[in-house]
Amino acid sequence: MAITAEQQAKLDRLINLVTLRIDEYTEDIDGEAPEAPIGDIPSELGVSAKAILHLLPRFSLFSLSKKADAVVLVQPTAEERGTIVPLPDDYVRFISIRMAGWHYPVTSVIREDDDMIKKQAYEYLKTTNNSPFATLVPYTNASKKALEVFPKSDTLQDLFYAPYYKVYDLPDQFDDAVVWHATSNVLLTMRLTALADKALQKLDLAIKILNSEVA
Repeated sequence: MAITAEQQAKLDRLINLVTLRIDEYTEDIDGEAPEAPIGDIPSELGVSAKAILHLLPRFSLFSLSKKADAVVLVQPTAEERGTIVPLPDDYVRFISIRMAGWHYPVTSVIREDDDMIKKQAYEYLKTTNNSPFATLVPYTNASKKALEVFPKSDTLQDLFYAPYYKVYDLPDQFDDAVVWHATSNVLLTMRLTALADKALQKLDLAIKILNSEVA
């Protein structure tokens, strides 16, 4: 699907910002600086757009959240296992889930080997609708994910998640963080580790500013 003129203009602007920051960082290098892989910048921006969603705290993602629909639940054959909730193809990061009957939504996931899951094999230790929980598990293949939720339920009430965004579709307030992340990655490909670390420090500052803006 072709991108719009507005999307292309934003992509061009972001590419130019990364290029300018690389030029600024490398201008004082003694001797001949490695050539920046300009052709790689668009793909690095795509990587950075996804990475930023993992660097932000959950509360900062509410403005980007999406509600899943048409999810087909899979009920377990083993009594001690939870309901499987397949995640959408554009899923990047979990925000919250609530199943019918639960008294509260779940806003974080536990590890797949957590003792809470092992306890579900014992009737007197099983969780209830007062204390639901979820874990992230593989589903159908290595790249496809699902939530396994406890206690079991036949109906999904709400599932919110951060979806994948093309870099030109992210709100402009995310641009600075995305550009610094991509700049650091490009500097790493140029084997300029110290300069890449400096760019990461700028990224940390951009993330803090972004958090304060969306809080």
